[in-house]
Amino acid sequence: MEKRVYAYSILFTAFLFSLVLFTGACQTSSTGIECFDQCTVGQYSCIDNNINGCGTASNGCLDWYVVQYCPSGSKCEYSAPNVGSYGGYICSAGSSSVACTEGASCTSGGVQGICKSGKCAI
Repeated sequence: MEKRVYAYSILFTAFLFSLVLFTGACQTSSTGIECFDQCTVGQYSCIDNNINGCGTASNGCLDWYVVQYCPSGSKCEYSAPNVGSYGGYICSAGSSSVACTEGASCTSGGVQGICKSGKCAI
C-alpha cells in the first residue's frame, strides 16, 4: 500500500509541474498573493470584441484590461503592426463600411474615426 501512495504522489507532483510549465510560472506578487501572469507587457489582443492591453493587476501579476471599447456595430480586429495605438489592433466597421482614404476622417456607427488600411478605425 505504501508503494502505491508513493506512486500516486509522484504522479500528482508531475501533474502540478506540467500545469505550471504549460500555464506560466506561479509567482508570489508584490502583494504577497500567488498568481499567474496572463500576458506580456506591451501585448495587445481582441477580447470580448474590445481591444485589451497587458498591465499589472491589483494582485501584482500581469493581466488583460480594456484599453479601447469597440462601439456597437464595429468589431475588434488586427490590421497591421504599425496601425493605430494598440499594436495594430483596431475597432473596425468591417466589410460593410464605406471605403475610405488612408488618414482621412470617417464615421462608423455614428462615431468619428480615422481611416487606417481602408477601414474606419474608431
